[in-house]
Amino acid sequence: MNIFSWNCRGTGGKRFVNLINDLIIEHKVGLLCLQETYVSGTKARKIINWIRLDRSYIVDAIGHLRGLWILWDSSLWEIEVLASSRQLVHLAVKTNSQAWMFTSVYGSLHSQFRIDLWRELRKLAANMVGSWSIMGDFNAVLHDYERKGGSQLASYRGDLSFMEMVYDCNLVDMGFQGNPFTWKRGNLLEQLDRVLANMEWQLKFPHANVFHLHRLKLDHCPLLLKLDPSLRASKVHRPFRFEAAWLTHPKLPNLIKASWNMGVNWNNNLQCTQHNLTKWNQETFGNIFLTKCMILRRLNGISLKLEQKNNPYLENLSKELWAQYKEILVREEIL
Repeated sequence: MNIFSWNCRGTGGKRFVNLINDLIIEHKVGLLCLQETYVSGTKARKIINWIRLDRSYIVDAIGHLRGLWILWDSSLWEIEVLASSRQLVHLAVKTNSQAWMFTSVYGSLHSQFRIDLWRELRKLAANMVGSWSIMGDFNAVLHDYERKGGSQLASYRGDLSFMEMVYDCNLVDMGFQGNPFTWKRGNLLEQLDRVLANMEWQLKFPHANVFHLHRLKLDHCPLLLKLDPSLRASKVHRPFRFEAAWLTHPKLPNLIKASWNMGVNWNNNLQCTQHNLTKWNQETFGNIFLTKCMILRRLNGISLKLEQKNNPYLENLSKELWAQYKEILVREEIL
């Protein structure tokens, strides 16, 4: 199972849950970290209840600090929240018999407030025993080559303190595969999102890889951390669950009616209906998910090529693919 981190710039938009659930399945996500969620309280809980991960922790959005959500699959991940603030959530994590410390961060847009984040991370480092990794949107760059275009002075402000924190905490940038820049606005591109880790964590996960995925909304690219690309999660039996998206399919009522009439009693009818719905989901309705996965993969490939060189044809193709993807999400929506 993998860790997915994304500054999503809001979770309340139409089709957000559909997109997140697709990404969870496509990338085998067991731990999800979202920044700039904007949504808090009861509304946040309602949205989280529709996401395919059964446990969560919320830092509500207040002012310029726009919220942090942590969600995970408790059947595969043991997680304890040890500390939290407006800019980080610090966790004790255990999965596949491996245990370590993990911190999800969302650095403030304002350099004077990011100083507080660097101070908090130094405190964690001072008491750290064992392996530790940090992942998220730091809203700062480490090196000049992590920036392209825009105003150098405005972009560089506050980054020296970030570099000093990384050095003081004995952390190393884990590198990446994919686009070199995770954030874009106008002609300015920067690598604001990253994974840092101490030496103990790198020794524990020597094959870990960080991927910059294609830009999904507005300005930020998601990060995907694969702890061990060769490791397959053990299969877990999951009980039957009726999917709300099935209700959008016109053939569902007839399928349920036919399945229910196959049994000799109530329990038998229920088993027949569950069996037929599961088979139908795999053979018919499931094809929709495969189509969405194919579109997301094509978008990722196009994004990589566009980062290297502008191409009007690929830009138009990207727009067409996004339109196709959104059309599929519309069909899945419960109006």
